[in-house]
Amino acid sequence: MGLKSADDVMDDQEMGGEDAPASPAAMPAAALPPTAEQQGVIDAVLRGESVLADSFAGCGKTTMQVMVARAALEQAVGRRKPRRIHYMAFNKAMEMEAKSKFPAGVQVSTTHALALRSELSGRGKPLSRFYTSRLKSPKEIRDRISREMGREVDRVREFFPKEHTAITSILNGLRNYCYSADAEPSALHADREHMLYIKDMVSPEAARSYTQVMGSVMGRVWERMSDPDSDFPVTHDTYLKVWERSGPKIFDLLLFDEAQDANPVMLSVLKQAQQGGRRSCWSATSIRPSISGAGRSTRWRRSRSSRAARSRNPGVSGRTSPTTHRCS
Repeated sequence: MGLKSADDVMDDQEMGGEDAPASPAAMPAAALPPTAEQQGVIDAVLRGESVLADSFAGCGKTTMQVMVARAALEQAVGRRKPRRIHYMAFNKAMEMEAKSKFPAGVQVSTTHALALRSELSGRGKPLSRFYTSRLKSPKEIRDRISREMGREVDRVREFFPKEHTAITSILNGLRNYCYSADAEPSALHADREHMLYIKDMVSPEAARSYTQVMGSVMGRVWERMSDPDSDFPVTHDTYLKVWERSGPKIFDLLLFDEAQDANPVMLSVLKQAQQGGRRSCWSATSIRPSISGAGRSTRWRRSRSSRAARSRNPGVSGRTSPTTHRCS
């Protein structure tokens, strides 16, 4: 399978665009009224809270997200500037399914498509203008690093003489950085597998030296990749990280399903949105086994942090998490 193009990532704009007025007539009729627990989440969001609904599989989290979206659109009727509501999908399949469920007026896209459509801070143009033409295959990226960043590669070859292995180590480290909420590449993002190999085969001191060198080398490569005026090749992870570092503030309400699978860079986007006064409604599947059958129930519990989010992403502080409604 070839490299996925930006056209494959970006989806069509929702009907009417983000500033189109909400039309209750265009909203699909609710199949069932919300349960008391679902209504509690809806009411919290309408009060301006950010909420995490943590539950077993099959408890109606996605249905609840649709109900939240519908209620928010109804609340916005008559407003001069209607609310911008976005549902974030993990992949294209989830996106297509969500588009068949959510009412008109809700934008639905993958995380990467939303990033590409977003304005690059200080440039007044979407990220797609600066990064889509630079999306290249892994081989092309390796070749460019080999040709133009030989000095940096040679520093890594002191630990791994083969050029291919050295460049792999650099790219793996950059991927770790792009998945993180950290501001800059550092020794913390060095490829763990390569670090452990050096530790076991050479010494712990050599492993520490390797991570320090990697932090410096990754920083140089990242400067080239992230520069919007550069022609250096990039990956899809590159522009997503650039978007996260730009402090995205493009929605009034973000609906985010399957939050237990979110990585720190996505949680950072949500955190920044909340700090800017935006709201989010997350739903997460509990890591405990789901309960099937008619006896399944939903119970919401309030707390000041997201235990599920912290357990999957230890670097995320509970102080930045939304109010939690837990169901079991």
